[in-house]
Amino acid sequence: MAFPKRSEEGVQAGKPKSIKIIKHNTRAKGLKSQPTPLHDYINFKKMQGNEIILNLDNHENLANSELVSGLMELGRRDKEKKFDWNAHPVTYRCLSDMRQRIPCLNSKNLLQTAILLDRLVILDRNLWTLTSTHVLRLLHKYKGRDMAVFLDLFDKDFLDDDGEPFIYIKKAQDEFFERIVSLLPMHINHMNEEQIVRTLEVLTKRNLGSERLFLHYLYLKIERSVFNFNVGQYCRVVRTLCDRRFVEDSVFWHDHIFKFVY
Repeated sequence: MAFPKRSEEGVQAGKPKSIKIIKHNTRAKGLKSQPTPLHDYINFKKMQGNEIILNLDNHENLANSELVSGLMELGRRDKEKKFDWNAHPVTYRCLSDMRQRIPCLNSKNLLQTAILLDRLVILDRNLWTLTSTHVLRLLHKYKGRDMAVFLDLFDKDFLDDDGEPFIYIKKAQDEFFERIVSLLPMHINHMNEEQIVRTLEVLTKRNLGSERLFLHYLYLKIERSVFNFNVGQYCRVVRTLCDRRFVEDSVFWHDHIFKFVY
């Protein structure tokens, strides 16, 4: 095999000739701008209880949605409500931080805040009142099912181990319930069976709502949904209607309510 000969121009005194490198600045092809990640947050749903507490200890660096999500998942882990989260050092600091953040929360996070306060059995009256105040500020953003949740959570009493309610805690002012009840006619048709039953109980307990609301909306919704109730919901409806002494409409009772038994 013949090898090519080195030219004399390529060799000077036994040294190779220097090669000049020419650089060209060209735009790189095939690279696109990277979009901002949509799910760049801590997922507390995949964590154990101790992991949640460990991350919540760094609450100053968490976003509003992350702080709310972490506290909600912590309450979900404690279904039997064995722990006193009012005195826990980590949750105490987180709830203190929540007081500063509540005015900046959006409507979804504000609804979740009310839920987590109930799950963790938080007895701080000021925190409940602050939440109810800003719920009224964003009330136009909520739907019927959300309003039913608010009526349930802010009316519910916390019970101790003996089944007795704690010292009375006024979670919200009377204006809170009145404002929600005034908007119920637009949303009752979109509530499910449990939400209808619970709303009826709260309105009866607090003596809220006009006769028009009951006659043209609530009772009519009960007529249409009574056969979808379970036994517990049906018994609660009958008990609440008896407390209201609603006996005038015989068609309502015989053609709808009593037929559920058969």
